[in-house]
Amino acid sequence: MTPAQVRAAESKVRHLSLLSKLLRNLVGLGVPDLPGVAVTLRDAVPRVLFTGPNLLMDVQVGDDGREFVCRPPIDTAAPLAVTDVAGAAEVIAEVLRSCATDQPAGEQR
Repeated sequence: MTPAQVRAAESKVRHLSLLSKLLRNLVGLGVPDLPGVAVTLRDAVPRVLFTGPNLLMDVQVGDDGREFVCRPPIDTAAPLAVTDVAGAAEVIAEVLRSCATDQPAGEQR
């Protein structure tokens, strides 16, 4: 392997590890139990894909490896830093809950 290939493989492993931590936190917050929400970990391009009737969200680790990037973007006061996996999971879980219940984020009952 060339040095560039080694760096790319190491980056992919790191990104999968971070996404795995995020997914564990989301499981703890009950995200997989939301009605109609399917969660898939993809590894070709490391990402977590959330799908449902009102939902299609892709979460990846940014190119710089410092934050989680959501597509479509979600409005947050600060980036979803990989150093705060639990905080990032809470923000993403709130968005997923609002999509699963078809309510704006922050208006849960």
